[in-house]
Amino acid sequence: MTADATFNRSEKVRQRRTSRSQERITRAAAVTHLRPAASPAVTIRGRSMGQPILKKASTQTRRKYYVALNTAGAELSMPSIPIIRPGWRILSSLVILAMVAMLIVFSTNAAFTVKAPRITGLQRLNQADIEAILDLKGKSIITVDPPAMRTDLEKAFPELSAVAISVSLPNNVAIAVRERQPVLAWNVKDKMIWIDADGVMFNPRGDVGNLLTILADDNPPLAPVLVSAADLTQAPAVTPAAGSDPTTAVKQVEDPSKQRVDMKIISAIEILKSQMPENSSLVYTALNGLGWNDSRGWKVFFGMNLDDMQEKLTMYQTIIDLLTQKDIKPSVISVENIHAPFYRLEH
Repeated sequence: MTADATFNRSEKVRQRRTSRSQERITRAAAVTHLRPAASPAVTIRGRSMGQPILKKASTQTRRKYYVALNTAGAELSMPSIPIIRPGWRILSSLVILAMVAMLIVFSTNAAFTVKAPRITGLQRLNQADIEAILDLKGKSIITVDPPAMRTDLEKAFPELSAVAISVSLPNNVAIAVRERQPVLAWNVKDKMIWIDADGVMFNPRGDVGNLLTILADDNPPLAPVLVSAADLTQAPAVTPAAGSDPTTAVKQVEDPSKQRVDMKIISAIEILKSQMPENSSLVYTALNGLGWNDSRGWKVFFGMNLDDMQEKLTMYQTIIDLLTQKDIKPSVISVENIHAPFYRLEH
């Protein structure tokens, strides 16, 4: 083998190696361009197996609008409009602003100002009496408070047995009332008190005709108020009632508008009214109870317990017959205790 042949063969080997190296470089470059190397995943180490954190980019699609032109195949691309998604904070702010605006309108607009309430059911009371307590004229309709108004009217006028109040826009206030009807008058040292069938006391107002009048030296006895055992912890001024159920007690009423006359005395007055002679008047004393001024010139007392009224009337007539026979004119006769009646003479 000559030197030229050896050189040619070496040159061919070098060219073949160079060609293979170039092919590998080209192939590697093509693979790198098509599939870039992925970045290593980030993991969190904890009690459980590590998990890669994948964060996706959030994008919002914007709508594009196209307007067709008169030229065929031509159209105009309008600017993209972002999609608006209002949050709850924006909505709540808008609601608050709307409410504030409504309050301003209701408070300042004369169309929502109360002129005068419409009142129905009045008999002895008049509209001016009601308006003086409520003082609604010139107030905004949104400041009207029906429950508070009803409470004020019931305290100011115990003779009202029912009060209903309704409010409507723009400035209407309607009040419907029902007045109590007195059944008797209680005269204490020239001070008159009216009492209805439920024992409610109130001041005279207007004219109701002739009422049965009781001449008294003291206010009428009041009915006790029963308080349940559940309310005893909220009522420190409670004392047990004698002989009453241990689950109830008698509480002294502090609110004058809640006081009621004892229904026993109202029932007793009805009995005496049917038994007293003509031209007589009913009387009451805290010491002797109920009775009447007899037209013959004396007072007779029957006490507060009239369950045995017929026996007391028989005893009273027996005493009258005995005193008439002896020509004795008493000033007071008492059959309150049927087993120990007595009479007193004039001093």
